[in-house]
Amino acid sequence: GKATPMAPPVAVVPAEPPKASAPPPPATVVPATPPVEAPKKAEEQALLPDLTRTPSPTAPATVEPKQTAGDKVGPPPLPQPGPAVPAPAQTPTPAKVATTAAKPTARQAAKASDKTLQDCPTCPELVVIPAGSFEMGSNDGRASERPPHRVQIPKPFAMGRYEVTFAEWDACVAAGGCKYRPSDNGWGRGDRPVINLSWVDATTYVAWLSQSTGQHYRLPSEAEWEYADRAGTKTPFWFGTEVGPDRANCSNCGKEPTSMTQPVGSFPANAFGLFDTAGNVAEWVEDCWTQSYAGAPKDGSANMAGDCGKHVLRGGSFGNDFTYLRSAARFFYDAGVPYYTNGLRVARDIP
Repeated sequence: GKATPMAPPVAVVPAEPPKASAPPPPATVVPATPPVEAPKKAEEQALLPDLTRTPSPTAPATVEPKQTAGDKVGPPPLPQPGPAVPAPAQTPTPAKVATTAAKPTARQAAKASDKTLQDCPTCPELVVIPAGSFEMGSNDGRASERPPHRVQIPKPFAMGRYEVTFAEWDACVAAGGCKYRPSDNGWGRGDRPVINLSWVDATTYVAWLSQSTGQHYRLPSEAEWEYADRAGTKTPFWFGTEVGPDRANCSNCGKEPTSMTQPVGSFPANAFGLFDTAGNVAEWVEDCWTQSYAGAPKDGSANMAGDCGKHVLRGGSFGNDFTYLRSAARFFYDAGVPYYTNGLRVARDIP
Protein backbone atom coordinates (compact mmCIF):
# COMPACT_ATOMS: atom_id res chain seq x y z
CA GLY A 1 0.00 0.00 0.00
CA LYS A 2 0.99 3.62 -0.21
CA ALA A 3 1.99 5.43 2.91
CA THR A 4 -0.07 8.57 3.22
CA PRO A 5 0.66 11.36 5.69
CA MET A 6 -2.04 11.51 8.27
CA ALA A 7 -3.39 14.66 9.73
CA PRO A 8 -6.30 15.58 11.92
CA PRO A 9 -9.73 15.39 10.42
CA VAL A 10 -10.55 17.79 7.74
CA ALA A 11 -13.05 20.50 7.74
CA VAL A 12 -12.79 24.07 6.55
CA VAL A 13 -14.14 27.30 7.88
CA PRO A 14 -14.13 29.49 4.77
CA ALA A 15 -13.96 32.77 6.67
CA GLU A 16 -10.61 31.90 8.23
CA PRO A 17 -7.29 31.63 6.37
CA PRO A 18 -5.83 28.14 5.96
CA LYS A 19 -3.79 26.80 8.84
CA ALA A 20 -0.85 24.50 8.77
CA SER A 21 -1.60 20.82 9.07
CA ALA A 22 -0.96 19.14 12.39
CA PRO A 23 1.34 16.11 12.59
CA PRO A 24 -0.42 12.96 11.43
CA PRO A 25 -1.98 10.90 14.23
CA PRO A 26 -0.78 7.36 14.90
CA ALA A 27 -2.53 4.55 13.14
CA THR A 28 -5.08 2.67 15.21
CA VAL A 29 -4.85 -1.09 15.38
CA VAL A 30 -7.89 -3.08 14.37
CA PRO A 31 -9.18 -5.62 16.94
CA ALA A 32 -8.26 -9.25 16.40
CA THR A 33 -11.75 -10.28 15.40
CA PRO A 34 -12.64 -8.88 11.93
CA PRO A 35 -16.09 -7.41 11.22
CA VAL A 36 -18.69 -9.65 9.70
CA GLU A 37 -19.08 -8.96 6.04
CA ALA A 38 -22.51 -8.95 4.49
CA PRO A 39 -23.12 -10.81 1.22
CA LYS A 40 -22.52 -8.72 -1.88
CA LYS A 41 -25.31 -10.04 -4.07
CA ALA A 42 -27.97 -7.47 -4.97
CA GLU A 43 -31.28 -7.84 -6.74
CA GLU A 44 -31.77 -5.70 -9.83
CA GLN A 45 -35.05 -3.85 -10.38
CA ALA A 46 -36.99 -3.52 -13.60
CA LEU A 47 -37.15 0.24 -13.02
CA LEU A 48 -33.96 0.83 -15.00
CA PRO A 49 -32.90 -0.51 -18.42
CA ASP A 50 -30.11 -3.14 -18.63
CA LEU A 51 -28.21 -1.61 -17.31
CA THR A 52 1.43 6.68 -8.78
CA ARG A 53 1.17 9.67 -7.78
CA THR A 54 3.10 11.38 -4.96
CA PRO A 55 0.71 13.26 -2.67
CA SER A 56 1.30 16.89 -1.82
CA PRO A 57 3.48 17.26 1.27
CA THR A 58 1.12 19.83 2.70
CA ALA A 59 -2.59 19.93 3.29
CA PRO A 60 -3.70 23.56 3.33
CA ALA A 61 -7.08 22.91 4.86
CA THR A 62 -8.14 24.44 8.14
CA VAL A 63 -9.03 21.73 10.63
CA GLU A 64 -11.67 22.22 13.26
CA PRO A 65 -11.93 20.97 15.93
CA LYS A 66 -8.34 19.94 16.67
CA GLN A 67 -7.87 16.44 17.99
CA THR A 68 -5.03 15.17 20.13
CA ALA A 69 -3.39 11.79 20.45
CA GLY A 70 -5.46 11.23 23.58
CA ASP A 71 -8.61 11.24 21.43
CA LYS A 72 -7.39 8.26 19.46
CA VAL A 73 -9.10 5.49 21.36
CA GLY A 74 -9.57 2.21 19.60
CA PRO A 75 -12.64 0.02 19.98
CA PRO A 76 -12.76 -2.13 23.12
CA PRO A 77 -11.69 -5.78 22.93
CA LEU A 78 -14.38 -8.34 22.35
CA PRO A 79 -15.49 -10.30 25.46
CA GLN A 80 -13.89 -13.69 25.80
CA PRO A 81 -16.00 -16.83 26.28
CA GLY A 82 -16.08 -18.41 29.73
CA PRO A 83 -15.27 -22.04 30.58
CA ALA A 84 -17.35 -24.74 29.01
CA VAL A 85 -20.41 -25.82 31.02
CA PRO A 86 -21.43 -29.50 31.07
CA ALA A 87 -24.57 -30.14 29.07
CA PRO A 88 -27.75 -30.95 31.00
CA ALA A 89 -29.58 -34.21 30.60
CA GLN A 90 -31.72 -32.81 27.81
CA THR A 91 -29.73 -30.61 25.45
CA PRO A 92 -31.42 -27.91 23.40
CA THR A 93 -32.21 -28.69 19.81
CA PRO A 94 -30.25 -26.99 17.01
CA ALA A 95 -33.29 -24.88 16.23
CA LYS A 96 -33.35 -23.42 19.71
CA VAL A 97 -29.63 -22.69 19.59
CA ALA A 98 -30.13 -20.82 16.30
CA THR A 99 -32.65 -18.48 17.94
CA THR A 100 -29.88 -17.05 20.11
CA ALA A 101 -27.82 -15.91 17.09
CA ALA A 102 -26.55 -12.33 17.09
CA LYS A 103 -28.90 -9.63 15.86
CA PRO A 104 -28.23 -8.83 12.18
CA THR A 105 -26.51 -5.57 11.35
CA ALA A 106 -28.43 -2.74 9.70
CA ARG A 107 -26.85 -3.70 6.38
CA GLN A 108 -27.79 -7.37 6.71
CA ALA A 109 -31.35 -6.48 7.65
CA ALA A 110 -31.61 -4.14 4.65
CA LYS A 111 -30.30 -6.87 2.36
CA ALA A 112 -33.13 -9.12 3.47
CA SER A 113 -35.92 -6.54 3.13
CA ASP A 114 -35.02 -3.97 0.46
CA LYS A 115 -34.21 -4.06 -3.23
CA THR A 116 -31.30 -2.29 -4.90
CA LEU A 117 -29.80 -1.83 -8.33
CA GLN A 118 -26.34 -3.07 -9.27
CA ASP A 119 -24.71 -2.95 -12.70
CA CYS A 120 -22.03 -5.58 -12.01
CA PRO A 121 -21.06 -7.89 -9.13
CA THR A 122 -18.32 -5.53 -7.93
CA CYS A 123 -20.18 -2.29 -8.68
CA PRO A 124 -21.69 -0.22 -5.88
CA GLU A 125 -25.30 -0.93 -4.96
CA LEU A 126 -27.62 1.87 -6.03
CA VAL A 127 -31.00 3.22 -5.00
CA VAL A 128 -33.22 5.44 -7.13
CA ILE A 129 -33.70 8.94 -5.72
CA PRO A 130 -37.00 10.47 -6.89
CA ALA A 131 -37.41 13.90 -8.45
CA GLY A 132 -38.55 16.70 -6.16
CA SER A 133 -37.64 20.01 -4.59
CA PHE A 134 -36.21 21.13 -1.25
CA GLU A 135 -34.74 24.07 0.63
CA MET A 136 -30.95 23.85 0.40
CA GLY A 137 -28.67 25.46 2.96
CA SER A 138 -29.32 26.97 6.38
CA ASN A 139 -29.31 30.27 8.23
CA ASP A 140 -28.23 28.47 11.41
CA GLY A 141 -24.76 27.41 10.27
CA ARG A 142 -21.73 29.01 8.67
CA ALA A 143 -21.79 31.76 6.08
CA SER A 144 -20.96 29.24 3.35
CA GLU A 145 -24.37 27.60 3.93
CA ARG A 146 -26.26 30.79 3.08
CA PRO A 147 -28.53 31.93 1.67
CA PRO A 148 -31.03 29.09 1.89
CA HIS A 149 -32.59 28.63 -1.52
CA ARG A 150 -35.13 26.42 -3.24
CA VAL A 151 -33.68 23.76 -5.53
CA GLN A 152 -35.59 21.59 -7.99
CA ILE A 153 -34.29 18.09 -8.76
CA PRO A 154 -35.92 17.69 -12.16
CA LYS A 155 -35.68 13.95 -12.66
CA PRO A 156 -34.80 10.78 -10.75
CA PHE A 157 -31.19 9.67 -10.49
CA ALA A 158 -29.42 6.73 -8.87
CA MET A 159 -27.07 7.09 -5.93
CA GLY A 160 -24.79 4.73 -4.07
CA ARG A 161 -26.57 3.08 -1.21
CA TYR A 162 -23.29 2.99 0.70
CA GLU A 163 -20.02 4.86 0.57
CA VAL A 164 -17.66 3.15 -1.90
CA THR A 165 -15.83 0.36 -0.09
CA PHE A 166 -12.24 -0.83 -0.28
CA ALA A 167 -13.50 -4.04 -1.92
CA GLU A 168 -15.13 -2.01 -4.71
CA TRP A 169 -12.09 0.23 -5.13
CA ASP A 170 -9.71 -2.75 -5.17
CA ALA A 171 -11.81 -4.25 -7.99
CA CYS A 172 -11.02 -1.12 -10.01
CA VAL A 173 -7.32 -1.57 -9.23
CA ALA A 174 -7.44 -5.25 -10.21
CA ALA A 175 -9.09 -4.34 -13.53
CA GLY A 176 -6.48 -1.67 -14.29
CA GLY A 177 -8.96 1.19 -14.12
CA CYS A 178 -7.43 2.66 -10.96
CA LYS A 179 -3.64 2.89 -10.64
CA TYR A 180 -3.67 4.05 -7.03
CA ARG A 181 -4.21 1.61 -4.16
CA PRO A 182 -4.84 3.75 -1.07
CA SER A 183 -3.78 2.72 2.40
CA ASP A 184 -6.43 1.51 4.84
CA ASN A 185 -4.41 2.93 7.78
CA GLY A 186 -4.30 -0.55 9.26
CA TRP A 187 -8.04 -0.59 9.93
CA GLY A 188 -8.97 -3.22 7.34
CA ARG A 189 -10.30 -3.17 3.79
CA GLY A 190 -13.33 -5.17 2.59
CA ASP A 191 -16.56 -3.43 3.59
CA ARG A 192 -14.92 -0.43 5.22
CA PRO A 193 -15.27 2.76 3.15
CA VAL A 194 -12.27 3.53 0.99
CA ILE A 195 -10.20 6.44 2.41
CA ASN A 196 -7.11 8.48 1.56
CA LEU A 197 -8.70 9.73 -1.65
CA SER A 198 -8.44 13.03 -3.49
CA TRP A 199 -11.20 14.45 -5.66
CA VAL A 200 -9.13 13.46 -8.70
CA ASP A 201 -9.03 9.85 -7.44
CA ALA A 202 -12.80 9.86 -6.97
CA THR A 203 -13.42 11.05 -10.54
CA THR A 204 -11.05 8.35 -11.85
CA TYR A 205 -13.15 5.69 -10.16
CA VAL A 206 -16.49 6.87 -11.54
CA ALA A 207 -14.98 7.18 -15.03
CA TRP A 208 -13.90 3.53 -14.79
CA LEU A 209 -17.40 2.50 -13.73
CA SER A 210 -18.85 4.34 -16.71
CA GLN A 211 -16.47 2.66 -19.14
CA SER A 212 -17.02 -0.77 -17.59
CA THR A 213 -20.81 -0.70 -17.43
CA GLY A 214 -21.87 1.56 -20.30
CA GLN A 215 -23.82 3.70 -17.80
CA HIS A 216 -23.01 7.31 -16.89
CA TYR A 217 -21.51 7.24 -13.40
CA ARG A 218 -20.35 10.47 -11.79
CA LEU A 219 -20.00 12.22 -8.45
CA PRO A 220 -23.27 13.67 -7.19
CA SER A 221 -23.75 17.40 -7.31
CA GLU A 222 -23.79 19.17 -3.97
CA ALA A 223 -27.51 19.82 -4.36
CA GLU A 224 -28.23 16.18 -5.21
CA TRP A 225 -26.21 15.08 -2.19
CA GLU A 226 -28.09 17.29 0.28
CA TYR A 227 -31.45 16.40 -1.25
CA ALA A 228 -30.68 12.68 -0.98
CA ASP A 229 -29.32 13.03 2.55
CA ARG A 230 -32.34 14.96 3.81
CA ALA A 231 -34.79 12.51 2.22
CA GLY A 232 -37.66 14.91 2.79
CA THR A 233 -36.61 16.14 6.24
CA LYS A 234 -36.03 19.75 7.34
CA THR A 235 -34.25 19.09 10.64
CA PRO A 236 -30.52 19.72 11.20
CA PHE A 237 -29.82 16.00 10.73
CA TRP A 238 -31.91 13.65 8.62
CA PHE A 239 -32.67 11.71 11.82
CA GLY A 240 -33.78 14.74 13.84
CA THR A 241 -32.46 17.63 15.87
CA GLU A 242 -29.85 15.72 17.89
CA VAL A 243 -27.32 13.03 17.04
CA GLY A 244 -27.87 10.65 19.94
CA PRO A 245 -26.22 7.22 20.19
CA ASP A 246 -26.13 4.56 17.48
CA ARG A 247 -26.98 6.87 14.61
CA ALA A 248 -23.64 7.86 13.08
CA ASN A 249 -19.86 7.51 13.34
CA CYS A 250 -18.23 10.76 14.47
CA SER A 251 -15.81 11.89 17.17
CA ASN A 252 -18.54 12.58 19.72
CA CYS A 253 -21.51 10.61 18.39
CA GLY A 254 -21.21 7.83 20.97
CA LYS A 255 -19.98 7.10 24.45
CA GLU A 256 -16.43 6.62 23.16
CA PRO A 257 -14.86 8.04 19.96
CA THR A 258 -14.12 5.32 17.44
CA SER A 259 -11.25 7.27 15.82
CA MET A 260 -11.59 5.15 12.70
CA THR A 261 -14.04 4.17 9.99
CA GLN A 262 -16.70 1.53 10.53
CA PRO A 263 -17.95 -0.99 7.95
CA VAL A 264 -20.56 0.59 5.70
CA GLY A 265 -24.14 -0.01 6.79
CA SER A 266 -23.28 -0.13 10.49
CA PHE A 267 -25.98 2.44 11.29
CA PRO A 268 -29.61 2.83 10.14
CA ALA A 269 -30.46 4.16 6.68
CA ASN A 270 -32.47 7.30 5.92
CA ALA A 271 -35.89 7.31 4.27
CA PHE A 272 -34.36 6.95 0.79
CA GLY A 273 -32.40 3.88 1.90
CA LEU A 274 -28.97 5.56 2.00
CA PHE A 275 -26.50 4.57 4.72
CA ASP A 276 -23.82 6.69 6.41
CA THR A 277 -24.57 10.02 4.75
CA ALA A 278 -23.85 11.41 8.22
CA GLY A 279 -20.32 10.59 9.37
CA ASN A 280 -17.96 7.68 8.72
CA VAL A 281 -16.09 9.36 5.81
CA ALA A 282 -16.46 12.79 4.25
CA GLU A 283 -17.79 12.39 0.69
CA TRP A 284 -16.48 14.21 -2.37
CA VAL A 285 -19.08 15.87 -4.60
CA GLU A 286 -18.67 17.38 -8.05
CA ASP A 287 -18.92 21.07 -7.17
CA CYS A 288 -16.08 23.58 -6.98
CA TRP A 289 -15.80 25.43 -3.69
CA THR A 290 -17.74 28.68 -3.21
CA GLN A 291 -17.83 30.96 -0.16
CA SER A 292 -21.64 31.09 -0.23
CA TYR A 293 -24.66 30.06 -2.27
CA ALA A 294 -24.93 33.45 -3.99
CA GLY A 295 -25.73 32.68 -7.63
CA ALA A 296 -25.85 28.92 -7.04
CA PRO A 297 -27.75 26.77 -9.55
CA LYS A 298 -31.37 26.06 -8.66
CA ASP A 299 -31.80 23.06 -10.97
CA GLY A 300 -29.75 20.53 -8.99
CA SER A 301 -26.70 20.80 -11.22
CA ALA A 302 -23.14 21.14 -9.92
CA ASN A 303 -21.73 24.63 -9.41
CA MET A 304 -18.51 24.75 -11.43
CA ALA A 305 -18.07 28.53 -11.21
CA GLY A 306 -16.14 28.64 -7.95
CA ASP A 307 -12.56 27.82 -6.97
CA CYS A 308 -12.02 24.56 -8.83
CA GLY A 309 -8.63 23.99 -7.24
CA LYS A 310 -10.77 22.99 -4.26
CA HIS A 311 -13.88 20.82 -4.24
CA VAL A 312 -16.71 20.37 -1.80
CA LEU A 313 -16.98 17.57 0.76
CA ARG A 314 -20.20 16.61 2.51
CA GLY A 315 -21.40 14.52 5.44
CA GLY A 316 -18.53 14.88 7.91
CA SER A 317 -16.36 12.00 9.05
CA PHE A 318 -15.42 9.79 11.99
CA GLY A 319 -12.89 12.47 13.01
CA ASN A 320 -15.33 15.42 13.05
CA ASP A 321 -17.69 16.48 15.79
CA PHE A 322 -21.41 16.14 15.16
CA THR A 323 -21.87 19.69 13.82
CA TYR A 324 -20.13 18.65 10.61
CA LEU A 325 -22.73 15.88 10.14
CA ARG A 326 -25.58 18.38 9.69
CA SER A 327 -27.38 18.05 6.37
CA ALA A 328 -26.44 21.62 5.40
CA ALA A 329 -22.78 21.49 6.52
CA ARG A 330 -20.23 21.90 3.74
CA PHE A 331 -16.44 22.16 3.63
CA PHE A 332 -13.61 21.69 1.12
CA TYR A 333 -10.21 20.21 0.42
CA ASP A 334 -7.61 20.58 -2.35
CA ALA A 335 -8.73 18.63 -5.40
CA GLY A 336 -5.48 16.75 -5.93
CA VAL A 337 -4.59 15.96 -2.31
CA PRO A 338 -5.66 12.65 -0.71
CA TYR A 339 -6.70 12.70 2.93
CA TYR A 340 -7.41 9.95 5.42
CA THR A 341 -10.96 11.04 6.28
CA ASN A 342 -12.10 11.52 2.66
CA GLY A 343 -13.95 9.00 0.49
CA LEU A 344 -16.83 9.02 -1.96
CA ARG A 345 -20.34 7.95 -2.86
CA VAL A 346 -21.32 7.54 -6.51
CA ALA A 347 -24.23 8.87 -8.54
CA ARG A 348 -25.50 7.53 -11.86
CA ASP A 349 -27.82 8.92 -14.47
CA ILE A 350 -31.03 7.07 -15.29
CA PRO A 351 -31.51 7.01 -19.08
